[in-house]
Amino acid sequence: MRALDATDPTRSTAIAWLDALAANPRIRRSILIESVLAERAIRVEATGDRAAAEASWLAVVEQVPYPANSHWDDGHLALARLQRAAGRPRDALATLDRMLAVREASWGNGSYAAPGFDDGALLQAEILRDDLRDPSAAADAYHRVYAEHPTSLRRDDALWEEAALRRGSDAARACGLWRVLVEEFPCRRFAARARAALAGCAGGTADSGICQESRR
Repeated sequence: MRALDATDPTRSTAIAWLDALAANPRIRRSILIESVLAERAIRVEATGDRAAAEASWLAVVEQVPYPANSHWDDGHLALARLQRAAGRPRDALATLDRMLAVREASWGNGSYAAPGFDDGALLQAEILRDDLRDPSAAADAYHRVYAEHPTSLRRDDALWEEAALRRGSDAARACGLWRVLVEEFPCRRFAARARAALAGCAGGTADSGICQESRR
């Protein structure tokens, strides 16, 4: 495919080859079909045809169910971003809801989560905040990233954004969120900002958790 892309920058040759693969019954019955459909969607999107790209990414997530579909998360993310860019934020939210609906809690730590689930949850919050202008719903969505995605590296980002949304309407709750940032994420980038923000809170600063990086 790299060779086809290099010889035909319009992507039409690669798309035709992928179409031929997707039409092959043996491919359609194999685990290769999800990757064929995803590679096709990537190239259709690169052509700039948004309507065709939406249809292509929709095929990725509809033709192979979760959890057999390793492109479940990136397919829904790509589709939601296209819908948002087209001025349809509610469609994008519905797409992300469908992506996250399959998420289930594990019996141990963490969850059975695809790599893009936390990105999808953050995108939901961003759409609610920036596109639909619903700060309360956005704050709740940011909190869900922290609460429901325990293995995500972006939980502190979500808490910081939630606190920024809540500080005007619920200062005490914002202060509580800054304390969590300082105590649970002492080495992360928002910890110092949260300590500074706590200076204006009742009770002042919070005790920092142990920062392993600072002890090396």
